[in-house]
Amino acid sequence: GQPATLRCHYTYALPFVLRIPPDWSGGLVTFRHGAAALALWEQLEADLGSRSIGRIFHETSDRMVSDVALQPGRRWAFFAVNYVGVAPGGTHNTLVLGGEPGCTEGTPTQGIADVTITRDHALLARHLLKTLRGREPSMVFGAGHSAGGTVHMLLNAGVDHRRAGVVQVGDNHLTPYDETSGRIFDGFLSLQGGAGPPLPSASTGGVTAPTIFISTDVDRPGTFGTINAINEMALNPALHVPDLARLYTVRNMPHLDSDFVLSAARPGSGPTDPVNPEYLKGGGERLKPLTGALLDALARWATEGVPPPPSLFNGEFFTCPDRIVFHRTSPSTTAFPIVDDVSLDTHVGLPNPPAPLTPAQRTAWVNVRTALGAAVGSIVLPETACRRSGLHFLGAGPIGAAVTPFDEPTFLARWGTQAAHQTCRVETVEALAAIGLYDETVVTVDVLPEAFPNVVHLAEGGRLPVAILSTARFDATEIVPGSLRMASATSYGGAEHPADVQASEVDVNGDGRLDLLVQFRLERLRLTPGDIVVDLWGRSSRGDLFTGSDLVDVVE
Repeated sequence: GQPATLRCHYTYALPFVLRIPPDWSGGLVTFRHGAAALALWEQLEADLGSRSIGRIFHETSDRMVSDVALQPGRRWAFFAVNYVGVAPGGTHNTLVLGGEPGCTEGTPTQGIADVTITRDHALLARHLLKTLRGREPSMVFGAGHSAGGTVHMLLNAGVDHRRAGVVQVGDNHLTPYDETSGRIFDGFLSLQGGAGPPLPSASTGGVTAPTIFISTDVDRPGTFGTINAINEMALNPALHVPDLARLYTVRNMPHLDSDFVLSAARPGSGPTDPVNPEYLKGGGERLKPLTGALLDALARWATEGVPPPPSLFNGEFFTCPDRIVFHRTSPSTTAFPIVDDVSLDTHVGLPNPPAPLTPAQRTAWVNVRTALGAAVGSIVLPETACRRSGLHFLGAGPIGAAVTPFDEPTFLARWGTQAAHQTCRVETVEALAAIGLYDETVVTVDVLPEAFPNVVHLAEGGRLPVAILSTARFDATEIVPGSLRMASATSYGGAEHPADVQASEVDVNGDGRLDLLVQFRLERLRLTPGDIVVDLWGRSSRGDLFTGSDLVDVVE
């Protein structure tokens, strides 16, 4: 249930991963996933065994940060800890059990939200890098999702809300934060964080590291948590919010930091309707272009003082009705931005219209809009702008959405041709890249460009056509075909057998630009029945490295 307060130093043992590129550039990103009540972890462990969502966090869901950090254009190290309260075999992790004299003993707690633990692990990562590579990181960024983002903000402000409001995240864990002691983090990327208690405005004077917040239109409670955190900064006259914060909201993404378009089915609701493991295969694929762009922006902001793009978050406050009204919604749902198309989308458990705003919420919304000088709108990513499925939102929390993929007649009724859908994806990428909100090293890929859906039949053998589409700023004809890899265990290394890749230049989508159409020998690809996404890597003749992915249905 509720977390207990630990009022002493304590020990904990957690599995972690530190990934260091061979030619490490000096950057470090530490990642914190969200917290949940112990009962939820235990239930998922019972339903899925070792395939619990907590473990999947570290296999797939943090890819929207880890893949970005490790990308050869950045070559940053990546560090993450598995904060799940259930250890292998179903036993409780030592993190959630008080065991020190004077601490709460034997009572499962939600220690995963403790600020000092996050601080310890960041210092551990720095120490390991110095030991293994002989030097300290040149810059350290904290990336966190949900409670992980909230904890980073509390650490940034010098507040540990688990300790009865006492400011206790100084270097010795016992005294207030001291700015002169040197910063642990140079910046933060907070994904749907801030849903916890608001920061005490009197304690935010220690905020020194810039923070980029990514929120979602779907998760209203989480968005208001983010708004509250920024509002606390705005209330402190000593802080200049535009120098410390940016906020961007993403259209039609759930609370979970994984990709809703990869969810195959709704989870079950009980013993007679068991949880479908396919539901938890999200990999954050569609967020990578955004997180890549914003991590680059954060690096420039922290090291060169170059500010990121202006804030963009949806919703305008209207006195009558007493609501936040969102843009780009269906006419019948203007008070809540969940359903883009009432013929395709549904949501469960979220009222429409939502409850009236409280006076504090109204004030915070207006304060943050003014303090950030934010434009009204949302980041609309290609999978939302260029639909190939219906969306079914289940509300906030660690399991946020399901999809209903289009069949071929539905797809053709909506788009008419494959080329029209391909052009939509290209134009969406171009629009986001033009305002600095899309990482252009993530290219637009279309497996089986003449077919929908992308069903890959392994038994048929032969060659698999894949189109890599040019955009205004990416010329696919400059790709070195022999450098391409897809569904391979080794990325960025070039094909083991260059003859396996055949390439031709052709305008695949009819937009007047030549694209690259590649033919891979199917038997050379490491594909398994049930795979739902494939990755592609390569480099251009200029030496630029890129990656891309597409949704597939791999069958025997």
